[in-house]
Amino acid sequence: MPFLLENSRRFSGSWVAVIKASLAYFAVVFGCAFLFGIFRVLALTPAVGKTGAVVVELPLILGISWITSEILIVRFGVPRTLTQRLAMGGLAFTITMVAEAGLSIFVFGQPLSLYLESIWNLAGLLGLSGQLGFALIPTIHLAFKPTQQTSLLGVRTKEPRLTASTWTAR
Repeated sequence: MPFLLENSRRFSGSWVAVIKASLAYFAVVFGCAFLFGIFRVLALTPAVGKTGAVVVELPLILGISWITSEILIVRFGVPRTLTQRLAMGGLAFTITMVAEAGLSIFVFGQPLSLYLESIWNLAGLLGLSGQLGFALIPTIHLAFKPTQQTSLLGVRTKEPRLTASTWTAR
């Protein structure tokens, strides 16, 4: 019986890490995307159009997502398992979608149907594909060999950063 209790504590502790990392991942990336969104709407969209503005913004947000995910996986000790990495990204994605819909409805006064319609054009589909990429980034980190190194922001990590030497798959 003590064996079962020991495993359940370890199991629940790793899932708590997943939930904490998911919440932090959402908060950091959503906050950055919100700020970029203001710049995109006010400066980029008039200059290059809605789709062009999303094309400019998307790689920046995905880059921030990659770095943020790397740091939070290490900080919260999210295990190198497919299930827990998918859960981290999936929970962050779900919260993001709910937050976007909530902003649309409660802050901008738009009905949910108008928010959903905004996704079904080229710019909206590009944005949605970026959000799906955001959801998969914690899992994509599994494809790289863990290394002992300092990340892009100076955090000591066992997770890879984007360098030529870490592009080899496990």
